[in-house]
Amino acid sequence: MRQPKVKRVLYRTVRPIIERDQETGEKIKVYTPDETLPSSYIHYDEHGNAAQKIYSLRQAPDPKTGKMFPVAEDIRLLNGHLELIMPQGKTLVDFIESAPYLDTPKNRKEGRRILIERVDIAKEKEVDITNTMDIVTAFNLIEKTDLMDLLEYARSLRIDTYDMDELLALPGKKNFDQLRRTEEMKLILVDLMRVAKADPTSFIKGLADPLRAMLALIADGIETNTITFDSVASQYCWVMGNDRSPIINVPKGVARENWFAQWLNENKPTMTELRGRVDLSRRAVDKS
Repeated sequence: MRQPKVKRVLYRTVRPIIERDQETGEKIKVYTPDETLPSSYIHYDEHGNAAQKIYSLRQAPDPKTGKMFPVAEDIRLLNGHLELIMPQGKTLVDFIESAPYLDTPKNRKEGRRILIERVDIAKEKEVDITNTMDIVTAFNLIEKTDLMDLLEYARSLRIDTYDMDELLALPGKKNFDQLRRTEEMKLILVDLMRVAKADPTSFIKGLADPLRAMLALIADGIETNTITFDSVASQYCWVMGNDRSPIINVPKGVARENWFAQWLNENKPTMTELRGRVDLSRRAVDKS
């Protein structure tokens, strides 16, 4: 006989703290690992008067008689989640769904701290499937992309390519298929796959970004201490010993490296100067 489909209800903890991404200024909701929901709350009527106290109850045996009786109990969300199977968990679900610390417009009460939110399991599954497919696509792109393009993208992601760059700098004709199978390149490929797995959508978008070369040049400039970003003045600067000479001010609230990459792409003299200074810095390191 076919087993009946199990219905799951999933809640997730959420702190009422909104942080802002330092790069984009975008609001980010921050999760906490654990949360405890109080075993009771006051229900107010439409006039704001305290109508009744609602309890989260479980059945517990009396130590003397062994008879079951209801006991108020706090609700623990371990590792940030609470999963309930219906219909066994219906009583607890009913309590949570009417509680003022659930993040829904109906439940939200002024002055009450939001503690949890209900997870749309079907939507999350859909997101997981899409994410997995994107990871496969990203891995395929890593396999098919030209070696030099991969190295350029790796540098833009702050992945260390120094050992591979040294191999490429050796005199003689280069066999890129053999270079791709070297231990130095395998380490870079592992780092690329790690980044792709963490955020495949951004990885795929970045690999196709026409500004990829500029982003790699910015990364090279920072790595060689040719340029730096002054977060107080919000400007990129040339580094000349202890002196800092301004290149360009970056508007507040934008992804600064993407903005600077676009600016460099449109200002060829500065881009050429930056590339020349990076090459000069690297030659000085090689000679030392």
